Amino acid sequence: MVSKVDQSTADQKSIQLMQSVIARMTELTANVGQKSEEIADTIKEILLSPKPHIRYLTNKDYGLEEANSKLSDLTGDKLVEVLEKQFF
Repeated sequence: MVSKVDQSTADQKSIQLMQSVIARMTELTANVGQKSEEIADTIKEILLSPKPHIRYLTNKDYGLEEANSKLSDLTGDKLVEVLEKQFF
């Protein structure tokens, strides 16, 4: 659920962009979102692991490319490219 945003001072292009991003995020979370039980199971496995990793990606169906780009490019440029492809 997205909170209401005050759009009274926004121009039409910005409003359309925001609506587009909200629609895409709604679609993504509906198709590849996780149930809280899945996340809890992952956390349980981590806690019980004799040698846990520093990082875990709990959802292998969402965000893998974003995570890889964040960790491989310290400038952030790669992440911007990935998100541009995903949303625009």
